[in-house]
Amino acid sequence: MKNRLRLIALGSYELDEIDNYYTRYHEDVIPHMTYTDFSEFKKNGLRVGYEEQYFNRRRRLNSTFMMYIAYGSRYLAELCDLIWAVCDEFTWALPAHTDANNDAYRCIDLFNAETAMSLTEIAFLLGDVLPDDIKERIRCEVNRRVVEPFENGSFAWETMRHNWAAVCGSCIGMIYLYNDKPVPERIFSALNSYLSGFANDGVCLEGLGYWSYGFGYFMYFAMLLLEKTGRDITSDDKILAIARFQQNMYFGTEAISCSDSSPDTAPLTGLTGLLCEHFKGKVSAPRVMPVRNDECGRWAHYIRSFIYTPIMSENAKPEASCPDSQWYIRHTGSYGVFIKGGCNAEPHNHNDVGSFILADKFGQVLCDIGCGEYTADYFDESKRYGYLCNSSFGHSVPIIDGNGQLPGSERRCTEFNCSDNYVELHFGNAYDSEVDIKRELYLFRDRLALSDSFLFSDGSRHSITERFISRIRPKLKDGVIQIGSFRTNIPGSISSQTIKGHGGEDITVYFIDFEVKNSSFKVEFRL
Repeated sequence: MKNRLRLIALGSYELDEIDNYYTRYHEDVIPHMTYTDFSEFKKNGLRVGYEEQYFNRRRRLNSTFMMYIAYGSRYLAELCDLIWAVCDEFTWALPAHTDANNDAYRCIDLFNAETAMSLTEIAFLLGDVLPDDIKERIRCEVNRRVVEPFENGSFAWETMRHNWAAVCGSCIGMIYLYNDKPVPERIFSALNSYLSGFANDGVCLEGLGYWSYGFGYFMYFAMLLLEKTGRDITSDDKILAIARFQQNMYFGTEAISCSDSSPDTAPLTGLTGLLCEHFKGKVSAPRVMPVRNDECGRWAHYIRSFIYTPIMSENAKPEASCPDSQWYIRHTGSYGVFIKGGCNAEPHNHNDVGSFILADKFGQVLCDIGCGEYTADYFDESKRYGYLCNSSFGHSVPIIDGNGQLPGSERRCTEFNCSDNYVELHFGNAYDSEVDIKRELYLFRDRLALSDSFLFSDGSRHSITERFISRIRPKLKDGVIQIGSFRTNIPGSISSQTIKGHGGEDITVYFIDFEVKNSSFKVEFRL
């Protein structure tokens, strides 16, 4: 890592990027992070205000480090002041993750672990350039906040099957490696728990954004482990399948946004380049402009964006069939389709069994909204599905007797069959009704045809509404509905709702509803 940093070549384009990033987050003073802002989450469940200050400070740390790399010692004092300010923080954990009954500064959440790894890596990369008291402060704070709590306790994330195990475990493992200490077996156990959350098809049920997050840190640890010890934990076929996950996850420039991911999730330059290099000829970058930073401005992603370069090729296939996870992705050349089975108890779950995305060359037309604004209620299971983006009312699935799908592992797709340009799935089990719902999707060159049939065990009539979701305003014209590049072959009703996006911004979501008169429904979306 240190040698690679020494060898990076910064041209005028990279220098402009570094300058602009630094200018955006630089201030003449380092703003104080107040108790009022910190306590906002405990008072009303809001996260955005304090977290924006927290992330901005880390963005400034990242950008100042790169200004030092690019321009030399005149930025060292500011970098030291920023490191000192981070070390002064009451806790490196986010308020949403701390517990009033425990020491907040000893709470090893994602962000505590990330911050500890970042400072440790900065100290390693700069070595004797940093003053001794800065290096000692980093060492003491990392030990006090992360290493000692880890060695003297246990944490729930160690057995989780999603990004928490990967991020926390990898960051702590890297701290041990940078200090030339053996990595505790608990770290490898946590990473195995993380990997067990993937089926053999490599699908990340949390969505693309969380794949970048969790698998990114897993790979950063794996590369440092290989460099320091010669041990390779990436040689399994399943790891390669996970590494390939990103390649098929874009329609045009928009990402497939299932679960708590977003359509605007872009490939990360550093992670994608690392995967292209390490799995040479087997993994490639999607043909989408990569970015150096994720939404939180994480150090690990940013610094590696100057070390690794993505390689674009044609490894992505027009069809991706993932039977273990019940996913089907198809790029027809004219449009794209993503179809999901699964269950309603997945990580960052949405009640979305049987839903699908339809995209043209510009992006999603029938969409998956993705994640909403993170608040306390958003992660309260009793309130989570009151948010449109999490409920089945915000996905392209039927509404039965005015009711949507229910959460739970038993609420699932019971059959999922796909072949070239055809998918059949059964997902009545997702509803609190004794019904078999058979959904068939036929992919033609110029249209998608959908056919749903409903068989109720009680034999009686039920009210059924077929709902389709878009962030593009539909138009009713000549008896049919126009949505983006597509039009329906039958009329329906149009309504809308405004919700909060992940950053707290207003988003208008449009509903295209069709009343089902009999026990079956058919519609075509034609280009």
